Formats: sequence, structure tokens, C-alpha cells
Amino acid sequence: MDWIDLPNDSYIAVLGYETQNTIALDALIVEYNLIPKDQLITLSCRIKKLEKIINLIKDWTDRCLELIDKKKHLIWISEIARKKRNYLAQLLHIYENKLHEDESQSAYHTNISDLRDASKTPVFLNNHRFFSLKMREYWGDFWFETLDPCHRRLTPFLDQWKILKETNIETQHFFLWLETQHIPKYIPRVTYLNGEELERRRIVIKEGLFWEKSDFDWTVANFNVPSKRYLFSIDLSGEIYVAEEKEGISHSSFTCGKPVIGGGLLQTNEGQLLSLALESGHYMPSLEIGHQILRIFEEKGARLPSNLEIIFFHDRNKYKTELVANPLPSLEQFKKTLESAHISKLRGCHESNAM
Repeated sequence: MDWIDLPNDSYIAVLGYETQNTIALDALIVEYNLIPKDQLITLSCRIKKLEKIINLIKDWTDRCLELIDKKKHLIWISEIARKKRNYLAQLLHIYENKLHEDESQSAYHTNISDLRDASKTPVFLNNHRFFSLKMREYWGDFWFETLDPCHRRLTPFLDQWKILKETNIETQHFFLWLETQHIPKYIPRVTYLNGEELERRRIVIKEGLFWEKSDFDWTVANFNVPSKRYLFSIDLSGEIYVAEEKEGISHSSFTCGKPVIGGGLLQTNEGQLLSLALESGHYMPSLEIGHQILRIFEEKGARLPSNLEIIFFHDRNKYKTELVANPLPSLEQFKKTLESAHISKLRGCHESNAM
């Protein structure tokens, strides 16, 4: 699906020629663009009109294509209409089932019914906004990102909508209002994985090592390219998923924004865990969750190294230290080791500034 709409242009001019079919297509698109876009009651009408456009082009290209016709251009128009129809159908589903309401959103993002081990602490998707100096923008509206059919980063538009909502109570709900705005094609979005895509990223621990799926079998996991970042999440059932961070891939990709019991970055070499980073804007793992992650790995049979690199955050500053993870220390000792690392670094900075 996609949010990009059919432009409000003359399609006779777009295609560059006039026939009975181009006149019919142009008329349908004009009718479609005349339908109000920010009204819930018109969503079904818009969907039906897009289906007529899709069917007209299909019948046109399948049965009565003429030499003058530009099939490639017609397919492009049909593709825009098809993806927009799917997007609007998902919006209709959201509003008809009241999935946008606070109660439904809270139920979705805090549901831990799949938690198999009651001793584990679930981590909920972040829904608190922060300004990132690295990204140079606000982020953290991840519950809206989950609700959005295209899982876009929409904070700037949310800001505009909230201002309008305060001054005009008649302003439609966010995604309906968004239909009247120009949303660039290049806006960042998250890809949610499921089915075979998700299964390909599942890893297991056996013989003390981390294993990943290759094309035909399981092989020891080598997530060890220094220039790459390897995201992982542990879902409520204890399944571990790992993927290289690329455009569209985030920690919420594995669980569709639902709670997890662990998440961050890792590195392995020949199946051996080398590094663990408690780093995730979507789930913001604490030191307690960092210890829980290592405990889960250990319970699954992983041989933890005696010199494990741990990367963590304190007061929004990043720190790095080495941890004797075999045997795994208690939570208290784990926290003490990491806290001493940032205290030591702060002391070093103060001494350096004093000189």
C-alpha cells in the first residue's frame, strides 16, 4: 500500500493523446478527486471509485489496447490507484474498528498475553517524544507510527494537526486530516516483517553458539562487519530476531510495535557473542533489561564470553565497557559494573577539563 494519491490533472494531457478510453479514464479520476478526502463517510466511496479506475485500465490493457496507447503509463496509473485503494481500505478498517482510540492503542501496545515466562519484564514501545541531536529532529511518536498503515515518521505533521485541533475542535482525526496534506514520497517509514520474511531473521542458540538461517540450512552467525549495525529483538515468547539495520528496518519491524523482552544491537563472530549494545529508540532498554537479555541468552544455552563489550546509555550519553559475563553476574553487580564505567568516564572528563 502507499499514501501517494492520483494527482488532480487532466489525464488526457498526462497521456498525451485523446481517445474514448482516455476520456473515460480522465472522467473517472476527476470524479474521484471531487470526493472530499478528509471525511470518514467518503472513504468507501473513494475506494470504490479507485476500483473502477483499476478495472477500467485492466480491461483496457487486457482487451482493447491500441497502437497509440501507452501501456507502461497506464500501468503506472493503475499501480498508484491500487496502492492508494489498499491504504484507504486499511484506514477504513482502523476507523470502523476504533483502533485509533486511546483504549485500543493502549491495549495493543501493552498486551502481554503472549508472555511465556512471567519472571521476564516486558518492554513497551516508546511513546514519549525526544529531540535527537544526531537526527536533528524530534522522534518518539511510535504508537502513531504503528497505527499508520504505512508506518511513517510523522512527527512534524502531528505537530501541525495538534495545533489545528486545539483551535478547531471540528478538525478530523489525524489520518483523515493527513489526506489533505502533501506527504513526500521520501518520508522515512518502517517495514514490518511477518511470515517468511520474519522467519528468515530468526536465530537460535545451540551448542553454546548463535545460529542464523542460510538459504538451505542453519549456520553459525557472523554479525561482525564493523561498519554495520545488527538489530535484534526478543519477542514475548522468547524468539530472537536479528537483521542488519537498513532503510526501513528498526526494532519495531520484528514485532509490529508490540511489547518485547529484549532489544538492542549485537555482534557475533563464528556464533560467539562479542558485543551487546542497549540501544533502541523504539524500546529504550534499561540496564535491568540488559541483564535480562544476557540471562535469556544464557538460559537458551549461549556460552557468554568472559570479556563481553557492553554499550549503554546514561543521561542520554553513550558509554562502553567490558563485562565478565561468564559466569553471568547478578543484576546488582551488573549495574554496578556499568555505572562505574560512566562514573570513571565523567571523572576523566572533569580532570581533562581542569588541566
